Amino acid sequence: MQKVKEDAQKWFNTIKQKSSANGIRLRTGLVISPTDIEDAIVDYAERENVDLIVIGGGKSGLKERLHGSTTFHVATHTKRPILIVK
Repeated sequence: MQKVKEDAQKWFNTIKQKSSANGIRLRTGLVISPTDIEDAIVDYAERENVDLIVIGGGKSGLKERLHGSTTFHVATHTKRPILIVK
């Protein structure tokens, strides 16, 4: 778990530097939760009063077609603005 946290922090730092260089204020966070990732993202966004959720479009494999994707779930369950990046 510590390795995952360290890798995520490096990635977040890179994103923050690029954003800052372009005048964009950004806050990142790593959420570790016993709930499904979809619900954890929606709950975090509400709890932290985020301005915008940015999420990847992911893959459209068989599992996603049968069970629905994380992106679709978040988009349909949040009241926050969401940007889906392909």
